[in-house]
Amino acid sequence: MMTITGKYGDTVLCVPAFKRQLSLFDLPSILNLQQVVMDTLPNKKWFAGADEKYFRTLLSQPECYSSGYFVRIPLENNKNEIKLVSFAFALCWKEDTENYGFDLNLPPEDSLLTFNFEAFMVHPDWRGNGLQALHIEECIKAAKKKGMKYGAATVAPDNPYSMKNFLTAGFREYCQKEKYGGFLRSILCIDLQPKVSFSEKYTPFTSPFPTEPATSICKKLMEHFEESGSICDNPDKEDKSEFYSTSPLFKNNHGHMFGVLVCKKAESNEPVILKAFSGQYFGSWCVPGWVPPAMDVTAFDAEVLNTDYRIKELTRQIEELELLPENSDGKESLATLKKERRQLTHDSLKRIYAMYRFYSIDGTLFTFGNSHPATGTGDCCAPKLLSYAYE
Repeated sequence: MMTITGKYGDTVLCVPAFKRQLSLFDLPSILNLQQVVMDTLPNKKWFAGADEKYFRTLLSQPECYSSGYFVRIPLENNKNEIKLVSFAFALCWKEDTENYGFDLNLPPEDSLLTFNFEAFMVHPDWRGNGLQALHIEECIKAAKKKGMKYGAATVAPDNPYSMKNFLTAGFREYCQKEKYGGFLRSILCIDLQPKVSFSEKYTPFTSPFPTEPATSICKKLMEHFEESGSICDNPDKEDKSEFYSTSPLFKNNHGHMFGVLVCKKAESNEPVILKAFSGQYFGSWCVPGWVPPAMDVTAFDAEVLNTDYRIKELTRQIEELELLPENSDGKESLATLKKERRQLTHDSLKRIYAMYRFYSIDGTLFTFGNSHPATGTGDCCAPKLLSYAYE
């Protein structure tokens, strides 16, 4: 479960979101979410729309992968409303003409192992939380479990949001053609069976300092990632949340920085192994068995709740205006919106960096003071590991 920021009416909320498989019971919510998304699209050609029969067909397919993220909206009298804020559908259509493998001119045997990424929707009031990217990663993982060879999707060529998320996940554009009654679509594809393993492709760099036994521990850690599919030490006993999955590590142009520090306890000389990852891992600041961040996560979440939604809303408005022709009404407000977003971001980052605390080898506490460091400063593995050890 993760916490996301969104809007319910005029109220900005920061609430937990949970994911589950969809069923026919969710059909009204699915159709309602589709309508809301289509009504608010800046370009109506980005999504062709689907009828109730289409979604019933998907939900009735045993091999269909479906998931939805839900939030619990607090109401009066201690009541709650469960709201669907995003969904995803993916499946292999086998020899059906809907199989994108035929659009890619794949050999018949490969088309039968092509997973269609069918429908992805995120409620406009809950965008900016990376939900579509999460759905894509989860569908890739599901396709691999099913033994699929390729993943394929269609995206409107001028839809920068979906195109960016699919390309970031490792998809590549192979062709463009008209589909869904004359709508131009880019046909995207990803190879789900990489030829080189993670440990073969990425090896530790050469360091001028002694690296043993840390190097050996790093190699074992990489092997653990491949074998268990989780960054948790004991995934069978600990949280099996997909947010701890290693799936994002094995994608083209993806990866994450990990670090290991071998140290000793001052009072007993007993060896201690510390592990850290840079920034957040799949949306999580804290993972069991890993060094926490050098700042107060609770204070960070409170700051995000106060400003993040407004920054994302300004970004959405700016992106919509940038798509308009140069002489369109509203272009004159673009500079004002960018200035407001820049100031909000600057002020928020200043408050966030004031939360960071670092310890030196003699126990001295350091902060960023009034400086405004580059984004991400203090979140890398080395400062997290050293500060935690010295503390």
